This record gives sequence, structure tokens and C-alpha cells, in this order.
Amino acid sequence: MMLVDQHSKPSLWRRSPPVILFTLARWLLRELIGTLAATTAALARTLPLLLGVVTFFFFTAEVWQSVGRARSLSYALILLTFVGLGAIFLASRRQLDLQLLARFDLDHSVADVLADVDQPFDSSVRLEEYEGLCPLSSQQTFNLRLIAVLSRMVVAVVVAMAVGTVFTVLGALAIDAEVVKAWTLHDPTILVSLKVPGRTWILSWEHLRVVGFLSTFTGFYFSVVSATDPSLREGISDTADDAVRHACAVRLVYVQRRDAAAAANRVG
Repeated sequence: MMLVDQHSKPSLWRRSPPVILFTLARWLLRELIGTLAATTAALARTLPLLLGVVTFFFFTAEVWQSVGRARSLSYALILLTFVGLGAIFLASRRQLDLQLLARFDLDHSVADVLADVDQPFDSSVRLEEYEGLCPLSSQQTFNLRLIAVLSRMVVAVVVAMAVGTVFTVLGALAIDAEVVKAWTLHDPTILVSLKVPGRTWILSWEHLRVVGFLSTFTGFYFSVVSATDPSLREGISDTADDAVRHACAVRLVYVQRRDAAAAANRVG
């Protein structure tokens, strides 16, 4: 997984952009589906805590006036700011100790890690040759940090999706066109409306903008707070460390095989 030497095989970043995007998209989709399946029960415990923090802002006129009326470019930059800050935080050395994840103290620890990999590998690695540490170049270190950040951000995306679903339903039920107009000072752009006795439920473009903002903020908040409060992440699947550990174990086997083949060629 992106840990092959440049002189032996093309790295992921030397492939065409469509191949890179397809590979990452397929992996992220698999991570997203796995996280959704594994965290349903945990979300029922985590969501009330997160909703208690951000629900107040959902019913604040200032949020609707600013975010609800923001132009597309400004709105996108606001969301990207939270996503970027979250990614920087998750990529920090304190959140991902590559030196620890790339080190194997005993031979059987490599075998244990490789036992979880779909493709079988020969785990007879002489760790003393590398002092038990998987050798990584700067490019490979960057690749591993990228994979770890994306894996952890998938968890934040799942949390944000759950929060977004709640606020979308809540907004349609509780905030009608008159309230939106009073808060944003202009007529809402209604996407869906449903007449019921006594009132009309609506879902407007302003609803979606505010929901998107609060969902993104909640995902960012969850990423930061859960790193220092493990109880908030309890029961929620996070495969970042496992993915890095698997990649380092596979690379350690590859490096030994490469060196052994080079030594055999010199002797031959």
C-alpha cells in the first residue's frame, strides 16, 4: 500500500491521477461502509453529547444570517477551513506515532500483523537486520500519514452525517419559511414543501447550508475532542493504526525479499 520503492515499482503518486483517485475512492468507500456497520450502537451514545453542544447554534439567528446567506465560494472555504484544521490536527506527530507503529520487537509480532492481511505473506523476517524498525522514506512516511488521516476522517464523516440527518429533520419540522425569512432577512429558497394541518413544512437551501456548516463543525469538534477524551470514541471503529501497522509489516517482508534477491544476484 504505497510503500514500494521508487526504483523497483512505480509508487502510487507516479500513476495517473484517475488511478490514484479510483484507488483512494474505493478504499475510502470500504472504510465508510465498515465504519457505518461497526458504529451504529456507539453513535446512539455519542450523538446526544455532540447534539447538546451544537443544537443551540442551530436556533441562533446569527448563524442563519451569516452561513445561510454566504455565497458559494465563501461557504466552501468555511467548510474547507474546518476540514483542513482537522486534517492538520490528525496528522500531527502526537496523534500518529509512526516510530511506534513501524517497530516490531519480536518475530511473531510481524506474523500476528500479517495474519490479518487478506493476501498471505511469508512472515519469516529477520528483524535484527533492521533493528526491528520498518525502513521508510520521506515519501512513504507522507503516504502513511495521509492514509491514517483519511481513515480517521472517515469516522468524523460518519459522525457528521448522523448529525446532519438529525438537523435536517429537525429543521424541516421546527423552522418554517417565516422563521427563515426573519432570521436571514430574505425569502428562503424552498426546495421541498409539505402542507400539514396548521402549517407547511419546508426544506430550503438555507436549511441545507446551516446543516452542512454545523455537521462539518461537529465532525471537526469530534476529531479534536475524541483524541483527548477516549470515552467519546469508545465503540467507534478506527482502523488508522491497523492500516499503518499492516503496511509496515508488509514492507518489512518486501525489504527483506528485495535485499535477499539483490544478494543472490551479486553472488550469481
